[in-house]
Amino acid sequence: MTLRLYTLRVHIQIAKIFRKKLDLIDTQGYNIKEAVSEVQRLRANWEDKLVSMIEMELITSYEQLKMIVKKLK
Repeated sequence: MTLRLYTLRVHIQIAKIFRKKLDLIDTQGYNIKEAVSEVQRLRANWEDKLVSMIEMELITSYEQLKMIVKKLK
């Protein structure tokens, strides 16, 4: 498997985990525009944290990445 294909698979798996986690957000009391905005803000926050951790080499494997993504709040 090429590095590019592996990287694509990692992105897809992380996106699936994000989707599952974001579906758990309780949007009761919000209108649709506010709910979508909150989900986008939260996802951007998570992505920023993960990119920083990867750049600082705090995350060094796919297994670590999955574990940390599951713990994001």
